[in-house]
Amino acid sequence: MLNFVKSFLMFLLFAAVVLTLHQKVSNSICGECATDHSALSKTPKLPPKSNNGYSREQPVFDKLQVKDSDGNGLFSFSKGFQIHNKNAAIKYLDSASLINKSIFDYLNKHQQLELLITGSYLAHEVDLNTKQNWGQLRALELKSTLVNFGINRDRISTDSKLVDFNYNPEGYYAYGIDLTLQYIPTENIAKVDFGVANKTLYSKFSSKSFIPDNTLKGYVLELKNHLKKHPSKRVYIKGYTDNIGTRETNHWFGMQRAEIIRQYLIKNGISKHIIYAKSRGARNPVATNNTFAGRAKNRRIEITLK
Repeated sequence: MLNFVKSFLMFLLFAAVVLTLHQKVSNSICGECATDHSALSKTPKLPPKSNNGYSREQPVFDKLQVKDSDGNGLFSFSKGFQIHNKNAAIKYLDSASLINKSIFDYLNKHQQLELLITGSYLAHEVDLNTKQNWGQLRALELKSTLVNFGINRDRISTDSKLVDFNYNPEGYYAYGIDLTLQYIPTENIAKVDFGVANKTLYSKFSSKSFIPDNTLKGYVLELKNHLKKHPSKRVYIKGYTDNIGTRETNHWFGMQRAEIIRQYLIKNGISKHIIYAKSRGARNPVATNNTFAGRAKNRRIEITLK
């Protein structure tokens, strides 16, 4: 009898250990066992959420397509922008740098094109101060972002359109910005040409090795395209500084900066025989030298074509 009791107790202990191990191993492999061991929680599980915070059963955002003037898709992104019903701000949903660089590269390869940004708005979405509709303000905000990335502002046009659409329950809408790459309108060509022939650059010269920014990279391609149309023109580069330092020091810095740009243009295929560089030092400031922001504007390169 005693042996029977001992055997029975050993069986119970063994069964408890096996069940415990079964639950732990099951949880580690599949996250939850098919058998409800405890039934301690009766709270239903929520559906899985996507990265944008909305359930997969309720898709909110779709592809952003950049189209040509005939409505044909040129390239697209998995997600584009979202707008909100509280203000005229926009938000990138995809990689901002990827969208910016794709547009930047395409415009550089197609010098005859410009980008048209069209912002959507509802009838009541009008700024009380500027009287501009939110569609125009959204387009202008995106234009500012692209200009800061390095795209020529003269090759970006903006527009707006009144559309009857619905924001989602969280107040967002995913189709409020349209991007179109189109031929530069005839009335804008003179403006673009003037901008290329009268360019101000604020490249960073503080590092030991000069690293051209996107504005300079894009400008070189526009300059080469312009010179093809006007082969008799010459390129004049002037280097400017702020008023910190002596006259001689500022003249030297201005010359160094102008020469760096000259060498960069030559390296990128523009004949050295048509490029002239000189220093203007701290002369002809375009802003006050009493503030950091003003001095930054005075440290510049001016390029003119004649």
